[in-house]
Amino acid sequence: MLKLTREANTITVETMAAILTWDAERGGQISGLTVKDELFSHPLLPAGGVLPGLCLTVNGKTIRLAEARAEMKVVSEAADYVQLAARTSLADGALAVVQEFEVHEEGALFSNFAVEVAGGASLQLSDCSFNPALDIRSARKVRWGFYRRQPAYKRDYSTVHAFTAYSVFRRPEETAAEQELFPLISLDLGWEATRFFSNHLEFFLEDWTAFDDGPLHQTRTRAGQEDDSPSTTVVYDF
Repeated sequence: MLKLTREANTITVETMAAILTWDAERGGQISGLTVKDELFSHPLLPAGGVLPGLCLTVNGKTIRLAEARAEMKVVSEAADYVQLAARTSLADGALAVVQEFEVHEEGALFSNFAVEVAGGASLQLSDCSFNPALDIRSARKVRWGFYRRQPAYKRDYSTVHAFTAYSVFRRPEETAAEQELFPLISLDLGWEATRFFSNHLEFFLEDWTAFDDGPLHQTRTRAGQEDDSPSTTVVYDF
């Protein structure tokens, strides 16, 4: 099942697992995320929240993609998937943010994200980050986890084995901060009186380079629930 709804400034796609809304007035980002189980629907974005929540610091000024209007359109539509695209001009036309989305009926969402610099433009970009946050107050059971790009080593009687380092089944108040871009962050949620986790979300970050191919040690990921916030927040600093 896949249902597409167009309105003046928004596009909403309902899949078997979730309901997603993109808002042209919020930079073409996701402004609504609702997960579904067998009986109920559960909204997860806090008031005013967006995904991925891009922030840039250009010439010493903070620019939030959510404060700009995007040109948004449906590129392709079929019974089991839909493709969307959004383009937003920032910094008086010096920068353009291009987003491409492909949504499948089972609930998988693929996204390409690019920041383009206009020819002849001169600017100083000192920070670039994604800042997604999910409101988890209504969930009865919450666990989250992450995988790292750094290897972990295990020695047995014969040799040393290299594995991907990871930490899973963490409580919301447990935080993580590493100088790398986590390739995967997961979230498990259980609702009402259930003993189980009925919703599982995974966020992949495929491209692990720093902005403009800068040093990777200048990147950073912070994740978890901080400062008594009702949200589990992930900050990717490029």
